[in-house]
Amino acid sequence: MRGMSLHEVIEGLVQKYGSINAAAIECRMPGQHLWMLYTGKRKQPTVATLRKIAAGMDVALDELIRRLEDGRGDGSATE
Repeated sequence: MRGMSLHEVIEGLVQKYGSINAAAIECRMPGQHLWMLYTGKRKQPTVATLRKIAAGMDVALDELIRRLEDGRGDGSATE
């Protein structure tokens, strides 16, 4: 199975919640930060940011990381 890119993950959140701002609220993070990750202007999310995105997806952090592993070219987590 092909991994998801960070863009695809965030796109799924946007579809689920209706907008980037609504997705950011669900992830409990600033909309601008999520937008920068979505557009690729910021490529390496921290573990804390991935944890927030995972919470917005209603999945565990390790599950999100598994989904992203094969799509690593879009940015790997930094500590």
